[in-house]
Amino acid sequence: MKRVLLILLSLFSGLLIPILIYSPVKAESWSRPTQLTNLTVGSSCISICSDGSKIGFDSDVYGDYASYATFVVNSDGTELTQVTKPTIYLGSWSISGDGSKIAFDKFYAFDGYFEVFVVNSDGSGLTQLSNNTGSNPSISNDGTKIAFTSNDQNPPFVKGDLEIFVVNSDGTGLTQVTTNTADDQWPVISGDGSKITFVSDIDGDNEIFVVNSDGTGLTQVTTNTADDNNPCISADGSKIAFVSGIDGDLEVFVVNSDGTGLTQLTDNTVPDSHPSINGDGSKIAFMRSYTEDTSPWDILYSTYAVFVVSSEGTGLTKIAKNSKYPSISSDGSKIAFGSNGTVFLTCQLDTNLTPTPTSSPELEPFPTTLVLVSIVVLVVIGIGIIFYLKKSKLR
Repeated sequence: MKRVLLILLSLFSGLLIPILIYSPVKAESWSRPTQLTNLTVGSSCISICSDGSKIGFDSDVYGDYASYATFVVNSDGTELTQVTKPTIYLGSWSISGDGSKIAFDKFYAFDGYFEVFVVNSDGSGLTQLSNNTGSNPSISNDGTKIAFTSNDQNPPFVKGDLEIFVVNSDGTGLTQVTTNTADDQWPVISGDGSKITFVSDIDGDNEIFVVNSDGTGLTQVTTNTADDNNPCISADGSKIAFVSGIDGDLEVFVVNSDGTGLTQLTDNTVPDSHPSINGDGSKIAFMRSYTEDTSPWDILYSTYAVFVVSSEGTGLTKIAKNSKYPSISSDGSKIAFGSNGTVFLTCQLDTNLTPTPTSSPELEPFPTTLVLVSIVVLVVIGIGIIFYLKKSKLR
């Protein structure tokens, strides 16, 4: 009887030990990613609207590296819509909180510059917002305000004095937000439209700044000797996530918009980039590159994985491998990302938003490690039991 109890206890321990080892790593439980589109060409930048109902992305329509267009799809994979016409020079873009509008920049043949436009997500209502250069637009949740970069003196790609502007989505109320001799660029407007975070090289390297959308309250958020880039701001304007190379490779940081509470969220020897912050700033999704000798911006050659972490640096969770360009919803329950040339979505399992899983073994985030560890532990315990039983017979 004692031998039977010993065997049962050993087997139970063999299953329990790997679960206890694995559970601190798997801090949150996310659904297996669901494929939303069937495009056979590579999707690059991806953005989920704040309410999680729609996902915007751009794609090389004909696979010729010269026909880029913006698309929108519902988070359940229905109603895929091509919003913009294919162009060789489609720049960056941004989707409103309810998914009704998209702001984007493209090369405009009529004036020979990049210009900023806004369009309804069904492709109607195209409106030009900038004149004589405009790029890097970011739209507020309600779709009424767009922040962008402009230099009305120099053509695109010519080094000059770039400034941040904000304009209403109907083209009225154009306001210059920054005025200095540095390059201010890559603006991101908060969901409520009250604040804009951006990158400036005013002190000789790239630093993160924040300013009210009316141009008041300019605040330098970072001050160091490294380049800080990729800022994103929470919908309420309270927190900013960004990427910095201060420790020699790219890491993800979060900071309060007044410059206090700087927290390093990642610390490793591989580059982390493209953070996306949820509405209250409590969660940040980002992508990690596993190719140390390749720039994380080189989407053709690096191997990526998508992670999510809390703004305190806890609960680091790997969402999917072979994936990139994550975008998190305002409530933090959905993450959209790209993989294998298409768009995927994952949801927290403790919500009612879990989509139907698809067969995509490379993206499955959970069971493999646990199963392998369990098998190894059970084999070791089994060998130990066999030796114990043989030894007992010899007595």
